[in-house]
Amino acid sequence: MTAGELLGACLGAAGVTRVFAAGAGAGIAGLEVVDAVDPAAALLMAAADGRLGGGAGVACVGRGELWFTAAAGSPPDVSIHVDGAGRLPEAVASASGQAAAPMPATVRVRLDMDLGGDAPAAALPVAPAAEADRAE
Repeated sequence: MTAGELLGACLGAAGVTRVFAAGAGAGIAGLEVVDAVDPAAALLMAAADGRLGGGAGVACVGRGELWFTAAAGSPPDVSIHVDGAGRLPEAVASASGQAAAPMPATVRVRLDMDLGGDAPAAALPVAPAAEADRAE
């Protein structure tokens, strides 16, 4: 499995069905990628998707930069740096859980990796804490 495939699986486990991308996003496997004219448009569409969909909307605003949001026009409240594919499951679950919370945060996730590279076999997608709690 590549890091891009793992990222797509992690986003799917978090309930994300699409990513709004401004000139990037090709490395995310298994999800619909909606082209946006610029980063601001991608962020607005992701915020609307998150707000209306009841979860986190995700925008890819540059190479290796994902924003999880449900609040239009909000600067990032939290930044997460992911320096290896093995940290993707934890980072995506945390970011999507914070963006989908009753008081949603906007979370910027910086991916410092090659999405075409191999992911560790032990890295498996996990649901955000709020999703796991509702399932019980």
